[in-house]
Amino acid sequence: MSTTYAQRQISSQKKDASSASSVLDSSSQSESLQRKVNLVDGVMQRRKNDDERASKARRVDHAKKNIQIVSGLTFASEDHVFQGEEDPLGRLTGLHAYIDKQLPNGVNLLPESKPKNVVHDIEWYKTDVTKKKRSTMFPCDMPKNHVKTLIALKWPQEFGLVEGALKFPEDTREYIKHGRSFDVRKVGDVNPTFYPERE
Repeated sequence: MSTTYAQRQISSQKKDASSASSVLDSSSQSESLQRKVNLVDGVMQRRKNDDERASKARRVDHAKKNIQIVSGLTFASEDHVFQGEEDPLGRLTGLHAYIDKQLPNGVNLLPESKPKNVVHDIEWYKTDVTKKKRSTMFPCDMPKNHVKTLIALKWPQEFGLVEGALKFPEDTREYIKHGRSFDVRKVGDVNPTFYPERE
């Protein structure tokens, strides 16, 4: 009787040891498999990051080519957009963009008007503060050639370009706008004005 009990005890211990060994083997296999999964995930993530970097580089390249094309061109109402003008009756017109983050000489801002790196409004005057104008402005940090390119993408004929001359317009807009959401409006047909419009 005690021999049978002892045999059962030994058999049970062997089973327990075998079960523990099986758990350890299973755990070891699971860790090995997890390491392989992590390795594959890491490779896939690196490949995804490389693809994203290559895609971004292509978009930037497309945008820079378009900006380069437009940079050597002018449009009829360029002074109107970048300088602001005074008509024969002394009324102020235009002024919707900065040049090198600066307003043109002779343009004065009212104290509450501040340049901003988003689409914004300013109130300005030249010599007589009673003859002031409110203008909606492109972001202050947007280079002149970027503003011109946004205009040329929608109205290439204003620059003497044919429709479709500027390739990859969406890549170019994304690069220039840099995450800022706005559109460009045109008003008038002869010497039109162009200004940003918040979306």
